[in-house]
Amino acid sequence: MKIINKYETAQKLLENGSIKKFGQLQKKLPYTSLAKDAKINPKRLKRLFNDVGEITVAELHRMAEVLHVDIALLRDITIPEADRKTITKKRKKS
Repeated sequence: MKIINKYETAQKLLENGSIKKFGQLQKKLPYTSLAKDAKINPKRLKRLFNDVGEITVAELHRMAEVLHVDIALLRDITIPEADRKTITKKRKKS
């Protein structure tokens, strides 16, 4: 009997490059179980899917361990998105 990994779909999509934005993970993952396994508050994780600028490296590292992917994959989809949001926030203030 094969044991099904609940994060296998997200893991393969991350490795293939099909997921381009961090928020797309929310549609492919049971985020409440990810929050529990990564020891992140579920409300905070849901907020992070919408506003990636608040994420910490420790949270990225824990999610990478749970998803069995390299942290560089999560970093690559997270940091450019956070930079774009920071840039647009600066433009709105000016």
